Order: sequence, then C-alpha cells, then structure tokens
Amino acid sequence: MAAFPSVFSNESAGRMGSLSPARRETEVLFVDDDRAFVAQTTAALSLFGYRCFEAGRAEDALRLFEKERRIRIVLTSQRLPGMSGLELIKKLNAWSGDRKVAAMLLVESASFDDAVTALRYGAADLLQKPLRKLPRQVDTVKVEFPAAC
Repeated sequence: MAAFPSVFSNESAGRMGSLSPARRETEVLFVDDDRAFVAQTTAALSLFGYRCFEAGRAEDALRLFEKERRIRIVLTSQRLPGMSGLELIKKLNAWSGDRKVAAMLLVESASFDDAVTALRYGAADLLQKPLRKLPRQVDTVKVEFPAAC
C-alpha cells in the first residue's frame, strides 16, 4: 500500500480504526487537474471513511454535484482549466439552493487577501498545498458547518 505523507499526519493515521457513522456517510467532491494528487488525496480520505468523487475541471464538478445529491463537502484547487476554483465555489453556493455545501479552496500559496476573497465567494476554508492534515481539516469543516454536512 502506498503511503500518503502529504495528506496524513501520524496523529490522524492512528484514528483510522474508529470511524463514526456520520463520517462514513459524508461524500466529498475533490476537484483538481493534477490526477496523481487527486488519486492520492481521495485514497487517503477514503481510508478515513469518506466517500469521494473526483473531477479534473470545474465544469465536470458541477455536473457531478448536480448528479450526486449527497455531496456535502467540495475541495477544489484554485487553478483549474477553464473556470477557477473561486468561480466554482461561487456557482456551487448560488446553484445549490436549499442544499448546503461546505467548499474548501486549495491554493499553492495564500495571502490574507486570498483568504478574504475566498470567504467572500463562500468558501468554508482556505487550505495551502501540500495538504498535511486533510482528514482533520475536513472533520473541522463538518463541525463548523453542520448544516452542510
């Protein structure tokens, strides 16, 4: 089995044995055009009990989000072919209607202005790559945005 050092911390890897039913039912959409990064990250989240969907483009993510009604968390890279991650978050929040979604924006480097802009577009969080403690960060979003999850 491959290791996921950029996604797991030693602390969170030790918790894999005790997955709550709520976590097992949470569906995550991961949007990034780096196929290896997507495969690694979704595999890691799956080990923690999340059901993951993948998209390489924002347009594909919108179609998946419409089709898979149980998706409650969206992790999207800012840099995507075509539509940006910020634009995707804005569309998801406007388009979701009564369906709540917690979207997290993934960036290579982040400034205060980036964080403010992400929040204005409706992002629940701004995460900087490489992702070191992603399962814990997703859990935190579920606690802070329970209506979405």
